[in-house]
Amino acid sequence: MAGLIENIKIMDALKQTHLPAVVYIFISENNPEFDLLIRRFAEKFKDRVAFFPHLVTDPDPILREMFVLEFPTLILFNQGREIARLAGSQPEDVVEGLYKMVLMDQKPIGLHLTPFDRLVRLMVGAAIMVLGYAEEQSWILMSLGLLVILLAFLDRFNGAYRTLVHKFKKS
Repeated sequence: MAGLIENIKIMDALKQTHLPAVVYIFISENNPEFDLLIRRFAEKFKDRVAFFPHLVTDPDPILREMFVLEFPTLILFNQGREIARLAGSQPEDVVEGLYKMVLMDQKPIGLHLTPFDRLVRLMVGAAIMVLGYAEEQSWILMSLGLLVILLAFLDRFNGAYRTLVHKFKKS
């Protein structure tokens, strides 16, 4: 994919661009159909949305900076702040909806946690679990702690769920 730039340049470009932006983080073994879809939308909206593709290398600091856990990942920015994230290969209507959302500066629908919020939920969940274990192995507290930890990753499961549903619908 042409136009690949280094992660440091992506972060600088996101701060400097006056356009809404899409960062596309992918690995070389991605779904070619999804890559074509993303390229088509990048071309369609090129005058209104900045597009930054990034091929992941090993080790890659952008994964840590942007808290990327799945591939491919689309991260949408408007005015320098992240407004939405899409993980996994998605159907065309979902990708188009996200592009239109970033153009209209709409808030994302659903649960989209920042890395800080996710870390706080993990720490609180772990603390509740430890407290439950210390209090004569209280299964209620340990279960509550596990639930809080799972809620930290709930938005990640949604991308995997949509990808699986889409693949089974094709069959």
